Amino acid sequence: PDEVARALTGTPVFTVCNSSNEFVLVSDPATGLRSLGLLCFRSEDADALLSHVRTRQPVLGKGAKVVPITLDQVYMLKAEGIAFRFLPDPLQIKNALQLKSGLTGFDGVPVFQSDLLVVKKQKKRYCPVYFQKEDIERELRKASKSSKGSALSKQIMVCDFICFLLLS
Repeated sequence: PDEVARALTGTPVFTVCNSSNEFVLVSDPATGLRSLGLLCFRSEDADALLSHVRTRQPVLGKGAKVVPITLDQVYMLKAEGIAFRFLPDPLQIKNALQLKSGLTGFDGVPVFQSDLLVVKKQKKRYCPVYFQKEDIERELRKASKSSKGSALSKQIMVCDFICFLLLS
């Protein structure tokens, strides 16, 4: 758990908190019972969520605000039993679908990686993970010293963030 938290350090997500800096929780439509904290990978999505909260629950929304939190903090809160749902960046869903031709939908938050970016350190192999396809493409261009964008895309793998965490 500590190793996972360290790997997530510094990666920001955004949520909506009330005036006491407590997470604004929503009911899970699948169960209707459980309360969830919603986490967005883009501040614009969190702003839209805040607007929705203010419209649907004006009393709660009055002092609510968008707050950044890092994924390692989220991971530690999850260890304490707080449930969260990630709201993926729609552009990255589109990017994932383009990489996984034939799919019409993508469940979860896509993460991108490439064997071309593996780092070897003390007899261990590390493969960095990117939340934005554009970031991994930039790193692949640096690594290859060329700008063959379409060829680089063939070297990119995509999977769901939660599946990635479970397999790590």
